[in-house]
Amino acid sequence: MTEVLQLVRGYVWVFLFGCGISSLVLAADPSEQTFDLRIARGSVAKAMQVVEGPAPAPIGTEKATPAFVRIPADAVIPVAGSGRLVEVGADKYAKVRLIYKSMISHFHDGTRMTVADVLYPYIFAYRWGVRGTGEVARYDPYIDKTTALIRERLAALKVKRVDRTSKSIRFGDLNFTRELVVIEVYLNATTGDPQDAAAIAPPWSSVPWHVIVLMEEAVNRGWAAFSQGEAARRGVEWLDLVRTDRTQKQLASLVEELERQGYVPDSLRKLVSAQEARARWTALKTFHQKRGHFLVSNGPYILKSWSQGVTVLEVFRDISYPLGVGAYDSYAIPRRAYISNITQNDTGLRIFADVERLEKYERTYDIVRAPFRIATSGLRRADILVCDYVVVDSDGKVVLSGRGRLQHDATFAVDLAGKLMPGRYTVMIALYLNGNTMNPDIRRISYRVRNNS
Repeated sequence: MTEVLQLVRGYVWVFLFGCGISSLVLAADPSEQTFDLRIARGSVAKAMQVVEGPAPAPIGTEKATPAFVRIPADAVIPVAGSGRLVEVGADKYAKVRLIYKSMISHFHDGTRMTVADVLYPYIFAYRWGVRGTGEVARYDPYIDKTTALIRERLAALKVKRVDRTSKSIRFGDLNFTRELVVIEVYLNATTGDPQDAAAIAPPWSSVPWHVIVLMEEAVNRGWAAFSQGEAARRGVEWLDLVRTDRTQKQLASLVEELERQGYVPDSLRKLVSAQEARARWTALKTFHQKRGHFLVSNGPYILKSWSQGVTVLEVFRDISYPLGVGAYDSYAIPRRAYISNITQNDTGLRIFADVERLEKYERTYDIVRAPFRIATSGLRRADILVCDYVVVDSDGKVVLSGRGRLQHDATFAVDLAGKLMPGRYTVMIALYLNGNTMNPDIRRISYRVRNNS
């Protein structure tokens, strides 16, 4: 379990920027291209929904093109070097608009996630990932490298609303309402794959803003550095929220100072009041007094104790966390997908799929095979089905590969028109359900491109 404590150092990018995207798939209304995005890596697990909206043509341009979407004038972007959020202004355009519905949860110190927590990782990336004039200390090359793609592709952010009515869960006399933060993310470049686009800058943080600010203040005061390389260069400690006694005492004193001030960083003053900030610092102080460390995150695991060879995590039921009961069934009971039919048309191939489903009966279950269906419930946990293909020519050489596009009728379209020279080919197609790549159902089909195609 020593790997758990390795998360203490490198905490920021592991929890903010180091999260792998497992899958993204059409999960609701295909006319709006609504996707169910799940992110899970190590102790970080979260769920959100993503919509890649239509891209209307820019207004007032000589050549209207559907390749751009207008950015609202009141959308914001962090300023490089300071992280301060400023409005982008009128007549700005992006390549892609993604609408995320981020599920709100509680943090381990008892505070509740807000818009400020969702936005602060962006602020952090622009503040510490860009070398500011005269502010050498407010820069870390590792954070620069880790967050470079975010800063390169992000065009704007817009918080649409906080939805408190989307989902309600009742446990006896307790009625729990799950809130959603609806955020539009605009990107200035796209790979053509919604999955890749959605993975670039998803709005989520497993670290509350006040813990990030605490770490920033510690680094600003020269007590430690975020990365191991920068710590060695400056001759200071590598920031550790758990194991270093000296750092623990410094951070505890700093939290009391920030609590008295009701400290809010300049970049959050429009989102957080001094009273709200003071409540955050008080909660963090109480957490430290009880737990003996500052490793605050969210989810069902809390660091309880640690020693040279043993780390103990306390497990509890957190009904506010996006991934709850059944979220990890795909690991315990991996299910498969099958190709039920393949048809050819003028543009390529159409793939029909069956998937295995679980039918649970108290302590037992059956696996049944049924045609794949698109989930129509807004927050229902959808099956994540991926269709990949490879095209080889008559000499066995790979000439094309890609991913099929999910259609309104729950079939996949493999677009081959205009991508192949005349001749005979073999197309190999595989389906993967919920990330299960073991023993996939692979089909081969002959495909001919005529001279007049």
